[in-house]
Amino acid sequence: MTIDSTIAALVATLDGDLEIMKTILPPNLLGDPHVSSSRLLLGKTLGEGGMGVVRVATQAALGREVAVKTLRSEHTGQGFERRLLQEAWTTGTLEHPNIVPVYDIDLDDEGKPLIVLKRIEGRVWDELMHDRKAIAREDGSSDPLEWNIRVLMQVCRALQFAHRRGFVHRDLKPENVMVGSFGEVYVLDWGIAVALSDDGTGRFPLAKDAHAMAGTPAYMAPEMLGGSESNIGPWTDVYLLGAVLYEILMGRAPHDGEALPDVLRSVLQGPPPVKGDPELTRICQRAMDAESTARFESVEQFRLALEGFVRHRGARQLAERAHTSHKAMHTHLANEDGAAADAAFAECRFGYRAAIQSWPDFEEAHEHLRDAELMMARADLKAGRPEAAQRLLASHVEIPPELRAALDAALSAQSEERETVARLRDDVSQDVGQRTRSFVLAVICGLWVLGPIIREHLRGSFNSDNPWMAIVPAILSAVFVGGVLLWARDSMSKTRINRILAGLLGAMVLGTLFANVIGVAAGLEPASIDSLLPFVWLTGTLVAATTVHIGAIPSALAMAVACFVCIKYPVYRYKVSALANAVVFVNVVVMNRSFKLLRESLEERMSSERRGR
Repeated sequence: MTIDSTIAALVATLDGDLEIMKTILPPNLLGDPHVSSSRLLLGKTLGEGGMGVVRVATQAALGREVAVKTLRSEHTGQGFERRLLQEAWTTGTLEHPNIVPVYDIDLDDEGKPLIVLKRIEGRVWDELMHDRKAIAREDGSSDPLEWNIRVLMQVCRALQFAHRRGFVHRDLKPENVMVGSFGEVYVLDWGIAVALSDDGTGRFPLAKDAHAMAGTPAYMAPEMLGGSESNIGPWTDVYLLGAVLYEILMGRAPHDGEALPDVLRSVLQGPPPVKGDPELTRICQRAMDAESTARFESVEQFRLALEGFVRHRGARQLAERAHTSHKAMHTHLANEDGAAADAAFAECRFGYRAAIQSWPDFEEAHEHLRDAELMMARADLKAGRPEAAQRLLASHVEIPPELRAALDAALSAQSEERETVARLRDDVSQDVGQRTRSFVLAVICGLWVLGPIIREHLRGSFNSDNPWMAIVPAILSAVFVGGVLLWARDSMSKTRINRILAGLLGAMVLGTLFANVIGVAAGLEPASIDSLLPFVWLTGTLVAATTVHIGAIPSALAMAVACFVCIKYPVYRYKVSALANAVVFVNVVVMNRSFKLLRESLEERMSSERRGR
C-alpha cells in the first residue's frame, strides 16, 4: 500500500468520529444523576480544547478556587461523557507532582459529568517556549534553550511515572503542558490516554484496542495513525517527547503542511531534518525514529540524555572560556611574556579540568588540555624549569619522543648541576674547619701586627758584616707560618675557602721572604727593605679583594696608606706597618664572622666558572 493511498484512507475515517469510543455507558457508572458531591460556583472560562471547556470555579465547602472541566455544548452523548470520565479516572490514578491533581467528579444541573481539578496559576508552555523576555520575566533565566530543556525533563518525569502505572498519554504537546508561577510543570489533558493492561474495571481504554488515528497530527508518531494491529506503547510517548524537542529547536511542530494529507505524509515519511547542537539533534532524531524499536528504550533514557546534554553544555561553555585563555597563552609564549603565559595557562587548565570533571568523556576538552600542557612543558624546558615540565607531563600516557628526550636531558643536566652545587656548597662551607681557621688567622695576623715592632727591635741585633743576616726575621716568620699551616693542614685543606686563605697567607709570607732576599741581593739596606714590605702586603690584600671577597678592601686601603707613609716618612715605617697589619687583623676577624657573604660570593663565582666551561 503506497503512502498516498494510506493517507487517503486515513482522511476518509476523519469524516466520522476519530475515536472508537462508541460503547454504551454502563448503567449506574455515574451514580444517581440527581446527587451532587459538592457545590460549585462556576466562573469565567479559562480555556477550551477539542472536546472540553475549563472554567474557574469556587468550591463552596472549602472556599477555594478550582478548575472545572466540562464537555463543550456540541459534544453530547454517552461516548463523549465516557471519554471525559476516563480522563478523570486516568488523571486521578496518576498522583504525581507533574500531573494536575483531580479533586472530584461531580454532575452539573443537567446530570452531565464535570471534573474538579486543581487550578494552576501559570501559563501554557507553548506561550512561553520561544518568548525570551517572558522566560526571563517568569523564571529569571537568560538561557531559553536550557529553560525549555529543563521543562521537558520534568514532563519526562510525569510520563515515566505514567508508564510505570501502565498508561500512555498519546497527546503530548506544548499546549498540554502548564508552567506554574513558581516553575511547577504539569502535564494536562489525558483524554486519549490508554492503559497498557486491563485492570478489570472497564474504566480505561486499552492500548491494544487503539486501532483508530488519535492525537495531534503535527506531533504524531507513525503508529498513531492506526491500523489493524495496534503498536501503541511507551515508545509512542518517546516519539512525542522528541517532537516537542523538535519544536524547541526549530520553532515549529515537526509535521507541517497546508492540508491534512501533507501533514500525514510527513508523519509517514519519517522525522524531518533538525538543526542545532549536534548532541541535541542526535537525541531528537533518535526519539523520533520511524521505527519504534530504534527509539530510546524508555522515557527515562530520553530524560537522562537531556540531562547529559545540559551537563555537557555547561562543560562545553567552560571549555570555550578555557580555549580563549589557551589562545592567549600561545600568544604570550610567542611574545616571550612568561608571567602572562603562566597566568593564561593556569586559567585554561582550570577551565578544561572543570569541564572534564563535569563531563569525563569530553574528548575535546581532554585534547585541548593535553595540547596546553605540552605547550607549557616545552616553555618550561626552554626557561630551564625541567621539574615543572615533568610535573605537567606526569599524567600523560603518551609524550612526543622529542619532548621526552629533551625532558630527560634537562633533568639529567639539572641533577648534575645540583650535585655540583652541593659539592661547591660543601667546598665553601663556613662550618668546616671554622675553629682551626679562626685560630690560624688569629695567630698569623697577630704575628703580623707584632712583626714590625719585633723587627724594629731586632734590627740592631743583626748588625753584621754578612748582609744576609737581615733576612733572618723573614725566615723565622716563614718557618712559623709554615709550621702553623702544616699543623692545621687537615682542616685548612678541606674546603676551598680554607685553601684560598691558606694559599694567600703562604703567598704573602713567601712574598715577604722573597722581598727580603731580593733586597739583600740588590744591596739595599735592611731599613729600605722593611719599607718595601707593605707593597708586598698591598699586593696580597688586593688579590684577596678581587678574588675572594670585596670585603678585603679595607685591608688593601690600609696597606696603601702604609706604603705611602713608608716612602714619605720612613722613620714611621714600623709603627705604620704594625697599624696597617692591625687593620688587616680586624678586617679578617669581621670577614670571618660574616663568612656567609664570602661563601655566597665564592659559590656564585664557581657556578659561573662551571657554566662557562
